[in-house]
Amino acid sequence: MKQHINDFLLYLRYEKGVSENTIEAYRSDIEQFLDFLGALALIPQNIAKFSVYLHNREYSPASISRKLSAIKNFCKYLYIEKILTEEPQLIDVKPKREKKLPKAISLQEIEKLISAPEQNTPFFMRDTAILELFYACGLRASELANLKLTAFENNFELIKIFGKGSKERIVPLGSKAKTAILNYLQKERPEIARTHSPENLFLNKSGQAITRQGLFNIIKKYVHKAHLNPRVSPHTLRHSFATHLLEHGAGLRDVQELLGHSDISTTQIYTSVSRAKIKEIYNKAHPHA
Repeated sequence: MKQHINDFLLYLRYEKGVSENTIEAYRSDIEQFLDFLGALALIPQNIAKFSVYLHNREYSPASISRKLSAIKNFCKYLYIEKILTEEPQLIDVKPKREKKLPKAISLQEIEKLISAPEQNTPFFMRDTAILELFYACGLRASELANLKLTAFENNFELIKIFGKGSKERIVPLGSKAKTAILNYLQKERPEIARTHSPENLFLNKSGQAITRQGLFNIIKKYVHKAHLNPRVSPHTLRHSFATHLLEHGAGLRDVQELLGHSDISTTQIYTSVSRAKIKEIYNKAHPHA
């Protein structure tokens, strides 16, 4: 079965263009399911038992939904490859997926965070550029880690991003982020780079491409320094990017495009956040409010 899992993941990578993060999540989910299954048959009733098992262990509805989706796709692959004589159908016992409001931080908190790196300290320009870019473009950590030197267009006015499933999108680059990136490229990156360094925009102290975990550690460092909620993460900056755009009048379709969401329903969750701001404006402005 281990070989079947590996073959399935190769199929996802090369034929479906699935991202590496999703592939690793699938691997973990399928292996967890097979460990649970043990000697039990791969039939719908036992998949349903796994769902109940996850629910009893208080996995979130979103996690359960993702794991069952991984199992469903794996079973479909086994059926196509004639490893299974029939495709097991999932019995729908998964709890209703809850919609959680994104956690955004205020503009004042954003400014405190971006101002946290101190001049004349190691990687000041790199870290400032990272913080500016996260907020200016609403990037995922994996997207920022994978940015190449060739990502910028139109004299650093635009940035080309390859998101989930290698989908390409173009996002405008704000003036503050542009200045921070140019400073880093001109003054600091040449000092970090080695002869073996890749073409990634952001490098670590060894001259290698910075990793997602490296980005999380950088954010964590400056969140602590700025005395912000320790739960603030790169994704918080992405949420803040979307929320602040909507609060200042951007259209939902525009925000969908900037975030790289394939389905607008994913973006619509942000409207719940912006409604509070709309209500506040209405109460202040309308004579009969």
